[in-house]
Amino acid sequence: LLPWGYSAYVAVTQKRVTPAVEAVVEANTLLSGLGFENGGLAAAHAIHNGFTAIDGDIHHLTHGEKVAYGTLTQMVLEKRPDEDIARYIRFYRSINMPTTLRELHLENESWENLVKVGALANSEGDTLKNLNPNLSPEDIANALLALDAFSQTVK
Repeated sequence: LLPWGYSAYVAVTQKRVTPAVEAVVEANTLLSGLGFENGGLAAAHAIHNGFTAIDGDIHHLTHGEKVAYGTLTQMVLEKRPDEDIARYIRFYRSINMPTTLRELHLENESWENLVKVGALANSEGDTLKNLNPNLSPEDIANALLALDAFSQTVK
């Protein structure tokens, strides 16, 4: 996705199908199937689901926009190196995906509501436990905030 993503994004905004678009569609189809069939679902979609615990303008965003923030949050929870996370933040910005709580319309969300997001994301039957079964709702809320703070420092 990283090598072709920006070119595909530009092509789609121009309503064109290019080799970059085909490469991204192929990769997305393959990776979503492999991830689902092999238990690769973890925090990204669970955090998307957790966002349903709160009200607000976030629900005007697309599924992909919310999962994108969830993917970055998963990287924080995985304790990935800052430069890895920064690389994805830059890529997401290039294709207009949210990388801050402000872009999710959650910049004024209370700690209590972020913990509610974490609790729902971490509920029985959701996929976050595939990443780490020992995370608390507060750990997830802290990761949402840590990502927001880090993203604001990435140039």
